[in-house]
Amino acid sequence: MTQYQGATVEAAIQNGLKKIQISRDQVTVTVISEPVHGWFGRLKQPAIVDLTIKPIQVTNLSQSADIQEASDISSQSAGVSAVRPTTKHSVSDALRPPRPAVTKRAEELERDVDAQADVRRREGDHPHPTQTPLSPAALRERQQTNQAKVDQSMEALANYLLTLLDQMGIEAEVDAEADHRSAILTFTTQQEGLLIGRHGRTINALQVLGTTFMLRLGLQHFDLLLDVAGYRDRRANTLRRLADNTAREVIASGEPALLDPMPAFERKVIHTELAHHDYVVTSSQGREPRRAVVISPR
Repeated sequence: MTQYQGATVEAAIQNGLKKIQISRDQVTVTVISEPVHGWFGRLKQPAIVDLTIKPIQVTNLSQSADIQEASDISSQSAGVSAVRPTTKHSVSDALRPPRPAVTKRAEELERDVDAQADVRRREGDHPHPTQTPLSPAALRERQQTNQAKVDQSMEALANYLLTLLDQMGIEAEVDAEADHRSAILTFTTQQEGLLIGRHGRTINALQVLGTTFMLRLGLQHFDLLLDVAGYRDRRANTLRRLADNTAREVIASGEPALLDPMPAFERKVIHTELAHHDYVVTSSQGREPRRAVVISPR
């Protein structure tokens, strides 16, 4: 069993097939986990699939040598060392006896594996496998399990964050809206400015601590967002205006502009706002926590 990752389940399957150099109909696909797109770009997780090579079945046991040869070729295509030290070319064709009709399927398999491997090497072939999602019952069971874990963790998280705020001298209450993979915690306090901090630095830092706390509890695909007095919506509107104003300045000057460093979910607002702009493009440069958006002429 070998696991492969990708942005989607289909992409993960394609990555696995390309890596092991084998056709789609020669493997069994098992979806380990669906992709998680994250909240504002945070905690993004790839899809994970398991590819198992199907065994070759030939009913006539008298042709074991031919069956073993086809199995060797399939194993070599999948990157697995064959048991026999010889390859399919080790025996001279002139000395090989004529093969009866029962080996036709093995020969077709050899040609199919070799031909598709050659095509993938030359042209970078990307097959289009059929996605194998989890059954509705299995998906519901996994969601219920995750939801139970979230319910047990939310109270601990709320107490943890309120303890931090108390140590900062901030009196607050918190309400939570959560499902099996995300939660929004909204604080109510008379000290909103102190809780938010300059450009949201305090509440963003608390969000990082809260996310780390949830990871320590085993919720690795969980998105957490902290808010107070509608700050997140106001901040998103401010970032959209900043993106539009900076884009106009870049068009007028013809020079790229570097914005202030901001967390990933805020950078995503800038990228989304200008994604279809006719005259500018966006990119990010630097390393966290000093990573920033660059707006450049198209």
